Amino acid sequence: MKFLDIMQKPVGRTIRVAVGLSLLASGISRSGVLGAILSVFGVAMAGTAAVGYCPITAILGGKSCSVPASSQSIGQKVAK
Repeated sequence: MKFLDIMQKPVGRTIRVAVGLSLLASGISRSGVLGAILSVFGVAMAGTAAVGYCPITAILGGKSCSVPASSQSIGQKVAK
């Protein structure tokens, strides 16, 4: 799916960070349950973008995080 491919590229991660931070700011400015929900979703979106994991992509069956072999740690290379 084209959407899933875009969300794994740097532009998709940037979009998720921006939307996540916007939701977080909106949640902080509101009080009550709505503010808490917006804050949680904002942190989740920004956090998943920061670590390169998209749960939506995983649910829909795409590759969530592809790490090139050259950037893997030595321990991971030995384990394979």
